[in-house]
Amino acid sequence: MEWTHPNLILKVMREKEPRLQSDPIEITSDNEWDRILIRLPWMQAQLQQMPGCCAVLTASYIRAGMTEKAYLRALDFITESAYEAGFGSVILTQVVYPDEWHWWNSLPERGWVISKPFINAKSGNKVVYLTLDLKQPGFRKEISSIKYKG
Repeated sequence: MEWTHPNLILKVMREKEPRLQSDPIEITSDNEWDRILIRLPWMQAQLQQMPGCCAVLTASYIRAGMTEKAYLRALDFITESAYEAGFGSVILTQVVYPDEWHWWNSLPERGWVISKPFINAKSGNKVVYLTLDLKQPGFRKEISSIKYKG
């Protein structure tokens, strides 16, 4: 199968951080829409190309220590990699725990848009989602012309 809009997130992340471990190890045309678990000594996260839209990367379950600086470092790594991989936007989801430090409250000053909290009826949790426009300059031929055989 020829693949004209490849999911390049792992390729870009490994170029930036060769120590990156992931499951799956590589992205192919058979698993490009599946979730990806990434791990570095200083962070871990779950990523997924939004099903049905290769322009959006979703990120969740980000673990990067208990400081705002650590979370921002992880988010910068994810968003910079997403930009280089050709994604146009990143979406995060976050449970709003009562009486807990909410690291994501500082994200609007960095360009993120936070939704109004809503209830997940399956868990009862209050949740928000955050979106970031990666401000792609337009069509990037060097990305769109990459083709994989899978």
